Amino acid sequence: MDKWLISVTAGLIQRHGIRKAKKLGYKVLAIDQDPRAIGFKFSDIKIVSRLDEFNEIIKKIRNLNLNIVGAVSFCSEAGLKLCARIRKEFNLPGERENVYMNFISKANQRKILTENSFKHPEKWEVFENQESLEKAMDEFKFPIIIKPTESSGSRGVSKVFSLNDKNFKYAIENAFNFAQNNEVIVETYMNGYECTVESFTVKGETHILAVTEKKKVENSNGLIASELGTFNRDIKTYNKICQLIKKAIRVLNYNNGPCHSEVIVMKDGNIGIVEIGARGGGFLVFNKFVPLVSGIDITKLTIQQSTGGVFTLGKIKNIVGILKFILPKKGKIKSIKGFDNLNKVCGLEGETFVKENEVVSSVSSDGDRLGYIIAIGKTYNEAKNLIETNQSLVKFDYYDY
Repeated sequence: MDKWLISVTAGLIQRHGIRKAKKLGYKVLAIDQDPRAIGFKFSDIKIVSRLDEFNEIIKKIRNLNLNIVGAVSFCSEAGLKLCARIRKEFNLPGERENVYMNFISKANQRKILTENSFKHPEKWEVFENQESLEKAMDEFKFPIIIKPTESSGSRGVSKVFSLNDKNFKYAIENAFNFAQNNEVIVETYMNGYECTVESFTVKGETHILAVTEKKKVENSNGLIASELGTFNRDIKTYNKICQLIKKAIRVLNYNNGPCHSEVIVMKDGNIGIVEIGARGGGFLVFNKFVPLVSGIDITKLTIQQSTGGVFTLGKIKNIVGILKFILPKKGKIKSIKGFDNLNKVCGLEGETFVKENEVVSSVSSDGDRLGYIIAIGKTYNEAKNLIETNQSLVKFDYYDY
């Protein structure tokens, strides 16, 4: 009898996981609210539905009478609740909703971390309406971060420099517009450089696969990444980051699966957690970058773990790499050229996220980026030089307006 894996969401970032499951011999039932989701092309059965229609979706799955052995939401925060409900209904391996809520809800996460002596950011508070938020601003030291307690992909996140900031009102409205549960969290800004941590947890033991440092898009207030590079600073800080994340994942009661974490290394040496997601990193981090720099096929491990399979983590390598995102300008794309030539260069690979004739805007969230280039080298400078020397091979031409 065929073994079926359910992939909750089927967009561009999930496509790789669906294809990997197929290669491993599973049939795939994919669920997404977008009828044009690209992952549907590689799935055996699709369900098009809003992800919060839990009962309707579970009824449809039952009526299919499949031999379901696992459910997974590879890189999608939006899919975690439904994934957990499916696991409970069909008695499948993996974390349940109560654990995932420690990651989906930034308010829950902050509360647990604060109770367990994680001291940064210095102040944070959750608000259910704009009026109470504005009244409380005198208690905060600026700059501040305003964001929904439940959202993803930098949507609704803003940095505000003062009460007189011209974007202050917009930042509040934007956060509430993206708040799926009508809650917004305000945090004091942590000044420093930002790193991401990619990890995989097995039976309560967390293994660090990669630590990267982020470079940010100009004029995005330091909220959107333009580049990720493997950590190229002192080993003491690297170890502090790893130990901090391992402890945080433990107190958040997470026992199995991938995590994508973001931290700020501040000028005084303290390290603050921005947030931790109980999923793989999006936009090629999970399915491309982590395997290249760690030697670990995290997508395969996630599938094996979520289906109750036997697996071995393997030796984690420490390979130097840079993931550079291609940024848009506002307009309609006329042509995309050069990726074929780029992919012929040893140590480089790249791909577009968009298509010709697609209308794109300036960068306001992670999803607005056009594509990526990954470079692998013996040293950080070698990887950097590979990109700088060859990135001009790729060209996005726009229609004149």
